[in-house]
Amino acid sequence: MANAVASSSRTRRQNEPSQRSPRPNGETESDEEESERQAKPRILVEAGWTNATFVNRPIVKSTALINKIIKLQADLTQVIVEINEGLERARDLAREIEECSEDDDMIKSIEKNFLRNLEQRQLIQIQHDVLGEMSLKLRANEELVDADSYYENRCAELSAQYEAKTARAKFKESEDYQSFRALIWEINHEEGGPPITFYLPKEDGDESDEDFEMGSMVQTYRCPITLLPFKEAVTRFVVTWHCSYRRSTLSPPLSVTCKHSFSRQAILEMFDQQRARAAASTINCPVSGCKEKLARHDLKDDPRLQKLCDAAEKRKALYGHDDGDDSEAELIDDDDD
Repeated sequence: MANAVASSSRTRRQNEPSQRSPRPNGETESDEEESERQAKPRILVEAGWTNATFVNRPIVKSTALINKIIKLQADLTQVIVEINEGLERARDLAREIEECSEDDDMIKSIEKNFLRNLEQRQLIQIQHDVLGEMSLKLRANEELVDADSYYENRCAELSAQYEAKTARAKFKESEDYQSFRALIWEINHEEGGPPITFYLPKEDGDESDEDFEMGSMVQTYRCPITLLPFKEAVTRFVVTWHCSYRRSTLSPPLSVTCKHSFSRQAILEMFDQQRARAAASTINCPVSGCKEKLARHDLKDDPRLQKLCDAAEKRKALYGHDDGDDSEAELIDDDDD
């Protein structure tokens, strides 16, 4: 039945005379123009829309569009957060293996995957930053012409620049990689470990080793206020959004300019002393050379750091020696003394 009705309808349309639209000069439209018009829904014809209506148009500033970009950035940030969690687990696993078997081949495999994840995080960060560029252009009332191509081409350009770098250029300044190597080294060594370039062989295009090998890296676990091992360690965690395309290097979207750690009671006493002297709710970071302001609500419990500190103290007790170094609770350079 349905087929018969459809066939009858087609036959009727074929037998009806063509309804060509007249032009302003009195001429009738061509067969091609009539075919194009009949292929469109009537509402589009009446609105005066043509194929050109649907060509990629410049994007202009709108709150709704900027919010969509922010949502996309938040989705990418969540991926980066998950990668960071994986990096933490990889560090912990490598330490456990090192405790059981020094320089085990499994650590090399973990390290390889660790570096691969650092690369992947950077590529995702590039996508995040390009979206940030687009958002800034819209906020500045600039038009984005062919936004899809802009995004794809810009991401491809920055990704190619990053991937063209050597391993040393990618990772020599990575705090995550430095921490990975320092945390493994300290398990079976009392002295500081070799410079990070020791683990990143020189390749064509790399600068001289003399520019980077500035001393060994040491991981310590002492509160910069008490100069004693951490007790109930807290670390300053502040989420700062930025678009790093303006900078010479790309950084993760979750950025903290001051990431110092303290024993809970020691830092809280400093807040209480400041409040007794003035009504200010912030204090200067007590770490020498740091110019950041600390707020009480910025400090978060850091059980992982406390666990590392406790493990280090157990090793000292086991090996029967005491570390008299009053260095700050961060990666330090022996040659700075």
